[in-house]
Amino acid sequence: MFLDETGSNVAMTRRLARSRRGSPVYGAVPHNRGKNLTVVGAVRVEGGLVAWRSMDGVMTGARFLAFVVEALLPELPEGDVRVMGNLSAHKTRAVREALAAGGVAPLYLPRYSPEFNRSSCAGPWSRRGSGPPARERARPSAPE
Repeated sequence: MFLDETGSNVAMTRRLARSRRGSPVYGAVPHNRGKNLTVVGAVRVEGGLVAWRSMDGVMTGARFLAFVVEALLPELPEGDVRVMGNLSAHKTRAVREALAAGGVAPLYLPRYSPEFNRSSCAGPWSRRGSGPPARERARPSAPE
């Protein structure tokens, strides 16, 4: 089971836009800093989405512990292995103790390794729910 989180800010906006040649682009841009939004989720290789939660603000150790105890552990069988990144909130003593009490073994990824994290490899098309781009679906298999 792979666990990952992502964050965004509601005030984030694109700095560039497209328009027809010779015509200006008009758009609204927030003038304040806005709120941070964090989404955390767990994906099983053979079973899909296990648990997820969105929350206002950034990920902290207390918020991650609440996610683990309230949403994740009830969905995991004992003896499961949880692969996660190196966010400091993942490594708190309380989180390690909660996982051990639930019979789940944590496995931490190297510092930067999106190729090992299935949720990072899924790419933006997985968030749209439309499947991989045609060039990835049509990729020939390796010779045997």
